[in-house]
Amino acid sequence: MLTSNGSRTAVTQAVRATGRAHALPRPARTSAAWTWSFVHHLHSSPSAQAVGSLSNWPIRTGHSSPAFPVRQSSSHAASSDPAIRLAQLTLDAESQGAAQTELDTLDPSSAEYAQRAKALSDQRALQEVWKSWKDYERQIQSAEAILSNEADADMKMLAEEEITSLLEGQEQCREQLVEAMFPEDPLHASGAIIELRNSIGGAESSIFVASMTRMYQRWCSAQPGWSVQTMSMIEPESSSMAGLTGLREAILQIEGPGAYGRLRFEAGIHRVQRVPATTKVAKLQSSTIAIVVLPYDASASEKTVDDVVDPKDVKTEVMRSRGAGGQHVNKTESAIRLTHLPTGITVSMQDSRSQQENRVKAWAILRGRLMDLKVKQDEEDARNLRGEQIVGLSRGDRVRTYNYPQDRVTDHRLQMSLSGLDAFMEGEEEGGLGTFVDSLQQKEREAIVDARLKTAAKAT
Repeated sequence: MLTSNGSRTAVTQAVRATGRAHALPRPARTSAAWTWSFVHHLHSSPSAQAVGSLSNWPIRTGHSSPAFPVRQSSSHAASSDPAIRLAQLTLDAESQGAAQTELDTLDPSSAEYAQRAKALSDQRALQEVWKSWKDYERQIQSAEAILSNEADADMKMLAEEEITSLLEGQEQCREQLVEAMFPEDPLHASGAIIELRNSIGGAESSIFVASMTRMYQRWCSAQPGWSVQTMSMIEPESSSMAGLTGLREAILQIEGPGAYGRLRFEAGIHRVQRVPATTKVAKLQSSTIAIVVLPYDASASEKTVDDVVDPKDVKTEVMRSRGAGGQHVNKTESAIRLTHLPTGITVSMQDSRSQQENRVKAWAILRGRLMDLKVKQDEEDARNLRGEQIVGLSRGDRVRTYNYPQDRVTDHRLQMSLSGLDAFMEGEEEGGLGTFVDSLQQKEREAIVDARLKTAAKAT
C-alpha cells in the first residue's frame, strides 16, 4: 500500500496534469457564520431557462460581502450556474472577437466608442480570472475521474480531499469573477441622508414619522463604523397632537462605509395600520409617511465644482427663521434657502441658530438631491446602451406596511413579513431592518443578472 504522502502526491500530479498549477492560493474553509437560503425566481422566461434558471440558485447572505449565488459542490453543476453561464456567454473568444469587430466600426472620437472600448478592456482583464476558473474545472473533472475509476480506498479518500480543496479554490476564483463582472457602485460606499415627512393621516402620520426616525437612529448607530447626526426636526403645527410626540419632517445624516448602499432601499411610501392614539374611537386607521434617501459626500463643500453641481448655478437666499424655536426665531436671519436654477430644486434649512451651519446642511441636501437625479439618469442611459429591460426596485411605490394589530411588518417588494413589530421599531438587528436590507440587496442582484443573462442569450 502507498503511504499517505505518496498517494496524495500521485493524485495531485494526476489531477494537475490536465491543467496548469493553481493561479490562486488555497482559501480557508467557508465561515460557519454564513447562512444559506433559496430564493424564488420571480422572472422566468424561455431565454432565462436556456441559460440556467435562477430559481435553483443557492444564495449566501451576509453584511460584508455581496449576496450572490454559490455553485453546487460538483464540477458538473457548472453548466447550471447562472454566473458561470453568463461568463461563458460574455467572455468566450467568439464574443470578444465580435465586440472588437463592432468597436472597429465606430468613430474613435465618439462617446460610444469610448464606452465600448472601456467595456472591452474590462472584459479582457476578466479573461485571466476566467482562465483560472476553467483550470480548476479541468482539475476537478480529472480528480472525479480518478475517484470513479480507482479501486484503492486510500486513493479514493485522497481524491475526495483533493476535490474538496479544488472546489474551495474554484469558489474563491468564482467570487473574484462575479465581483469583476458586477463591481459595486462606488456611490454605494458613501454616506446617506434620510428625509422623513408626514403624509396621509394627519397627527397619526406625524407620530409615525417620529417613531421611524427613532428606529433609524437606533439601527444605524448600531452598525459598525456608522454615525448618525440630526440635520433637521420640524414639529407639526397642528394642535391635535395633545402632548403626543410627533414630527412633520426629520432629516438624518448617516456617515459610514456602505450607508447609502444599504439604506437606499428605504425610499418610498411606508404605511402604518393601527388604532390612533389621537382618537377616542377604537377604529383601525391607515396612515403613511414618505421617505427619501440621498447619497451624502462628506468631502464636498459649497465651493466644490464637479459634474453634480456648479455653485454658480445656485441662488442663495438668507431669511429669518419661522415657527417654533425660541427667541431667535423671526429676529435673526439664520435661515437659508438654496435654489438650483437649472432644475428648480429648492432646499430650505433653519434648524440651527447659526447661519453657517444651516448653509452647510442645505448644501449637503441639495448636492444629495442632484446626485440622486444624476444617478437615475446615468442608470437609465446605461440600460438603454446595453438594451436591457429596466430592472431594480422602485423607490416611489408603497414599500412597506407596519401592521400593529397583527404584530408584523411586511415588505411588499419582497413579499416578506417579519413578526415582532415592537422589536423592529426598537432598531434591533436580529429579525429587524437588516433582514430586509440583505434580502433587497440580494433580489436586486438577481434582477440585474437576470437581465444580463437575457441580453446575452439574445445576442448569441
